[in-house]
Amino acid sequence: MKKLLSLAAVKVIVLSLAVAVLTVNIYSVTRINDINKSFSNRQNEATWFVFQLVKEYANFLMVSQSNEIDYDELWLAYDITWSRFDILINSNESSNFIKSANFKPYFTTEFEKFKALEPSIKLVNQGVLHKESLQKKIDICYHTLVGFINDKFRLQSPVIEENTSMVDKLVMIHQISSGFLVLILFITGAIFYIDFSVKRTLRSTDSITGFHNRVSLMKFVKNNYPKDNNFDLYFVRIRNLSEINQKYGLEYGDLVVSSAAKSLTEKIPESTISFRSSGSQFLFFIPDHLYASDEIQEKFNDVLSDYVSAGNLELMVDAVVRHKKNISSKDMMELLTTMQG
Repeated sequence: MKKLLSLAAVKVIVLSLAVAVLTVNIYSVTRINDINKSFSNRQNEATWFVFQLVKEYANFLMVSQSNEIDYDELWLAYDITWSRFDILINSNESSNFIKSANFKPYFTTEFEKFKALEPSIKLVNQGVLHKESLQKKIDICYHTLVGFINDKFRLQSPVIEENTSMVDKLVMIHQISSGFLVLILFITGAIFYIDFSVKRTLRSTDSITGFHNRVSLMKFVKNNYPKDNNFDLYFVRIRNLSEINQKYGLEYGDLVVSSAAKSLTEKIPESTISFRSSGSQFLFFIPDHLYASDEIQEKFNDVLSDYVSAGNLELMVDAVVRHKKNISSKDMMELLTTMQG
């Protein structure tokens, strides 16, 4: 019973560990997917806005570099580029990625530089400022911005490195938890095998004496009794066990049975096959060549003629010992019926 309780406790512990590890496993996979999805969406949106900014800025540069500047077209290109800066910096779709990558201060500064070109355009349009000066300023601002994007806005940007590091940690957690899960599966298989073995043993073993029980006796006689070897059979019956149960209680009766079985076991060889065939009856199969005819029977009688320990009591038992020599498998069932009658 204690083994069953301990196995039940181990099962609960292993099941709890399996649930915990499986939860960690599912969480890590889910978290990795969420990070990849969220990051990809934000990166794609921000990349698209950056591409639009560069595209419109390049068009603004191209219009400004004409020999004959079309100021209506230049102002249109300026306004479109201005709006692209504003969307990139302030829109919800791209600002989170720009902030997390710590790029917002730079784009804000470049936006201010771009807005500073507006007075120069007006001065050139009014003939106060040479257009070469404006063209040079626009060219410098544009190539500075493009150089930054080519250098910084790539797969190794800080936000990508941060997410990559987090994903690597989650992958490691997932791998470790998967290993633990496989280990737990092996442990679970071992526990169920042990549990099956213990239950099988309990089904065939008497819990009080440790002898084989009546079910095992029937299987032994019908299926496993050696065909070539004969046994001496010793039949022991405690005739006053029911009186002890009534007078002292079932617990003391069990103690008498257990103590008697232990004392009898000390008198028999290790090759003996022992059974408790009923509440008060024991059967001992001893290879017929080991002892003289009456030696074991005399030892049994000596044990049972003395007081038997039952907890804090010493009780006298009324027992009978019967002996049959050289029994073959052929007449075993008939003999058992006769002796137990």
